[in-house]
Amino acid sequence: MDYERPQRINSFLHFIFSLIPGAGHMYLGLTTRGLHIMVIFFGFIALVSLLRIEELAFLSIPIWFYNFFDSYNYKRALQNDKPVEDKSVLNIDYSKLNYYNVGWGIIVFGILLILKRMDYWFFNYTDISPVVIEWLRAFKSSIIPIGFIIIGFIMIKKGKKRLFTD
Repeated sequence: MDYERPQRINSFLHFIFSLIPGAGHMYLGLTTRGLHIMVIFFGFIALVSLLRIEELAFLSIPIWFYNFFDSYNYKRALQNDKPVEDKSVLNIDYSKLNYYNVGWGIIVFGILLILKRMDYWFFNYTDISPVVIEWLRAFKSSIIPIGFIIIGFIMIKKGKKRLFTD
């Protein structure tokens, strides 16, 4: 994609904008890349907040660092008159997207949202014993870690098949 190169890059302004994911890229004129980084970062924060899975909040740190250093690399390339392309961060070929796995991901996301609603309903509108409430909370907070464990076992199983067939 062609874009208008900035005439002069103010290093201080670039640093300030680079602190906000995507804004540093936008300051450099890389609007597509900046917007995608911004949507990924703030979308991830919103998802973690919505699902109340604070255990995954630490994953926003690498996204922020990637944004910061990627912006500086683009700034350096522009200052050295190297060719720069305003392209997306995620190079996804939607024609090769596995809709089966995406479908399962959407189903899991929907189940998590239902559990969140059930949490509100159970704890605010019913007279349940405190033991049952604690069991329900423990079940709800265990779903993500159990999912990670299951995914890990699946990956190990697939990895062993490849290891012994290669």
